[in-house]
Amino acid sequence: MGIKFRDEEKMIENANSYIDSLAIKCNGPKQAVGQLSGGNQQKVCLAKAMTMEPELLFVSEPTRGIDIGAKRLVLDSLKDLNRNENTTIVMVSSELEELVSICDRIAVVCEGKIAGILPPTASSEEFGLLMSGEKLEAEIK
Repeated sequence: MGIKFRDEEKMIENANSYIDSLAIKCNGPKQAVGQLSGGNQQKVCLAKAMTMEPELLFVSEPTRGIDIGAKRLVLDSLKDLNRNENTTIVMVSSELEELVSICDRIAVVCEGKIAGILPPTASSEEFGLLMSGEKLEAEIK
């Protein structure tokens, strides 16, 4: 009798939970990830990270390759993880609209340096100025 390191039943239960909550299109929890579309592979990566119950989670372009309908599910899952599990999330994205919809603060990087940090309520013009390398007269923190 060997030592049991994994609870297969709990793993399947957890996988099915994420398949449902992130709308992962697959044949079931045992399907090879490599057989899924790129967007669904992206969701599996996110589910694996969330399963670890991290205190700090870095995500880069979490909705890239994901169809429009599922993008909201992914963003809402990140928001829930932050609010319900108290997980700090650092998100890198080229989609300003997504950042504004879920972030508390948005750091704009220009030429490899933080050009400024704005709240999600800042105007498009303020973001545009920072993105172009202009300094704001009164930077909002």
